[in-house]
Amino acid sequence: MPRLQLLGLLSALVAGLPPPAAPTPTADTGCPAVAPMPDFQPSLLDGEWVVPIRHFCLKVSYTRLAGNRVEVRQSNVDGLTTLEMNNPGILQGDDLGPGGSLTVLQGKAEEYLIIYVCTTAGPTRGEPAIISLVRPSANLQDVGDLVSSDCVKLLGL
Repeated sequence: MPRLQLLGLLSALVAGLPPPAAPTPTADTGCPAVAPMPDFQPSLLDGEWVVPIRHFCLKVSYTRLAGNRVEVRQSNVDGLTTLEMNNPGILQGDDLGPGGSLTVLQGKAEEYLIIYVCTTAGPTRGEPAIISLVRPSANLQDVGDLVSSDCVKLLGL
């Protein structure tokens, strides 16, 4: 697969492949347990982000609310989702299923976020994925390289 196609694929949701032998999947989710980025600051999430997916871009926005809650709006979905952040860098909520989570792996303010996704509901339950969220200032080649590195470490790709 040409490198540009691979970068486009890695920048999109990377799902459907089983996790590698290590790390070990957790019993309740089927996804490997991962740690959030060190020194995560909740303000890193704030605002509108673009999810670069081949041939189109999806927009997502995060708004922090009182009580460790975070409101999520996606451009392709009507309505809002509210998630909870009881641990820094880990978002959980009913839409992700019991024990499902979004874990911020890496980020740079106003440039990019790399998020590990584990859902325990719906057709992709137990199938981990890594997504990137970017802003116009991000260097997509660098973000693609970071996502690629995380895919190797966490998903065995």
